[in-house]
Amino acid sequence: MVYLKTPSSGLLHGDEHQIDVCLMAGAQLELRTQACTLVYPGRSRQSLVVKLGKASTFKFQPHSLILASAAELRQRVDIHLSEGASLNYQEDWCAGRIGMGECWQFKSFDYGLNIWQDDDLIYRERWILTPSTQELTSAFICSSYTHFRTSFVFGKRDQSMAPEQPPNSAAPGRQKRWIMETAQAKVERFASQS
Repeated sequence: MVYLKTPSSGLLHGDEHQIDVCLMAGAQLELRTQACTLVYPGRSRQSLVVKLGKASTFKFQPHSLILASAAELRQRVDIHLSEGASLNYQEDWCAGRIGMGECWQFKSFDYGLNIWQDDDLIYRERWILTPSTQELTSAFICSSYTHFRTSFVFGKRDQSMAPEQPPNSAAPGRQKRWIMETAQAKVERFASQS
């Protein structure tokens, strides 16, 4: 188990965080964060590239990204699975510092995720949220939800690969859950209100 540490409490204007993970055949790694990451006003970037060797196991369930007022974040995630590799990856973010009245005041959140099995693209997700030009509280986009979590599980599924509890799990009835499942993968998505 490895904890990621940063000298600041988040991403400042001009920051570019690049995380590269490479697991050899049969290796196991659980990567963790210490706390939520505040994305401060201004432009910042974050990228994660993961390469999993044969029969390796990788678990990464970072704390939430909090998109503060005037934040502009570009995030890219590329995960490459080899034969027999297992993945439990989770994305978790919220629409601002809700308690401070900053809901949907960030400038943009530009997100892309690609998951590859050997040389084949097996999952892709891409979206751009810009509150000033989109009605994000529309029923077709984010509705009344302010906290979002998606969990991706590929390969073997045992209890150690189970996703953590959904955001705001103490508020029953104020959540929505979607599950997409195939023989190779399970994608679970949660949304909750503040």
